[in-house]
Amino acid sequence: MDWKLLADIAEFIVLGLVALYAHLQGKNRVTEDRLAASHKLLQEEISKQAVLIAGQQAAISHMAVQQAAINQLLNRLGELHGDIEKVAGRLEGIGRAVDLINQHLLSNSQ
Repeated sequence: MDWKLLADIAEFIVLGLVALYAHLQGKNRVTEDRLAASHKLLQEEISKQAVLIAGQQAAISHMAVQQAAINQLLNRLGELHGDIEKVAGRLEGIGRAVDLINQHLLSNSQ
């Protein structure tokens, strides 16, 4: 065999392997770039969601405070209702007393 032919074959194989390696590295770089871009987008979305969650948590906390205030108002309204019923009962008694006084005055004036 001719040494030149063997050297050409060896050179062809080495160049082919180098080309294959370069091709695989190029694909790997593209994949890494895509992964980096996806990672960046994912981080941005996570940040947006974190802001939304923080806003929702603040709203929920505010709702709890409002609910406590509403419950306090309802309790005070219940107390006020009881007081109004007592006043209404007393006013009925006063009204009856005034009616009796009027009848007594009308019957004595005749």
